[in-house]
Amino acid sequence: MLKHQIALIALLIGCVAFISCDQLVEILTPAPPEADMPDDMMPDDSMMVGLPMYISMYTSWLPKVTYPEATETGLAHGEGARTIYINNVGAKALEDADVTAYPAGTIIVKEIMDDANTFIQKVATMKKTDDSRHNGWTYKKYARPDENTDYTQVRGDGLPDAAEGCHACHTAAPVDSVFVDFSMDDTTTDDDTMSDGDMMPAGDTLPVTVDLAGYTSWLNNPLPGPIGAGGAHGQNARTIYINDVGAMALQDASVTAYPTGTIVVKDIMDTTNTSVQSRAIMVKTDNSTYTDHNGWIYKYVDINAESVEVGSDGLDGQQGCHGCHAAAGTDGIPGMDGVFAFQRADMDGEGQ
Repeated sequence: MLKHQIALIALLIGCVAFISCDQLVEILTPAPPEADMPDDMMPDDSMMVGLPMYISMYTSWLPKVTYPEATETGLAHGEGARTIYINNVGAKALEDADVTAYPAGTIIVKEIMDDANTFIQKVATMKKTDDSRHNGWTYKKYARPDENTDYTQVRGDGLPDAAEGCHACHTAAPVDSVFVDFSMDDTTTDDDTMSDGDMMPAGDTLPVTVDLAGYTSWLNNPLPGPIGAGGAHGQNARTIYINDVGAMALQDASVTAYPTGTIVVKDIMDTTNTSVQSRAIMVKTDNSTYTDHNGWIYKYVDINAESVEVGSDGLDGQQGCHGCHAAAGTDGIPGMDGVFAFQRADMDGEGQ
């Protein structure tokens, strides 16, 4: 009888642990960013099904270029109109008139309409990495037969063609395998949307100014309360945002640390969960002052500030921050490289 009672208790404990793990996974799955995003820039959910998460907000990227019909080599993607977007990593590089190659982290997305221009039939992506193959570019093309069907990948890296045809064509492009001229004078831009907050100057010069305009459009993870050591920020609900630089790193299974330029913003709500009570940011730098913090600068900021200077205080007051955050991703604790709220796409339970 006693053995049966012990077995029953063990079973109940196992069920509770299983449910708790499922709840933690659900908490850690980031929700699509929607706050403060204009309706005309927010992708329709049905339009995004089957496309990679790292381009989930591509319609908000500027600059962009639209062609009413295919020209020359673009006919390889069909005859329909197309719009090409570039993320802030690539756009910032274009501010240098002498740039001859895009940096790692650049992402370009091409929407291609069907030949009758009635719906977006294909989406092609180019993502720049540090790999020597194809000069660092990875290519993928997704297609669907009609607007009510999910996208599937039809060409590019990860498939038998291995993007060889894609790159063979793109090597003829005038600038680093990219045919499109994203000249700022010839494209539509919006200062509020193209935020410097998606990039941060690296190097030894401190302090640096981080632009927080538009951060609510970043990949985000709303939490009903603290996880792990998050109770240091109180017990209230919070939403954590990560910029394009960090979000893209989460798609690479080999990444174990966020790259320089990653910015994380945490908005902590008041006790009624009706307004933001406090805001904390983390900025990844390669400045030698922060080597012991794995490059992270931590700071509480004014909730009304649209930009903030970081790095002027050195390590003062930040030891406690890093002492807590250093546990992320260790000993079974969720997260990676000082950030609890996000995990790589290949990690158990995550689908970012």
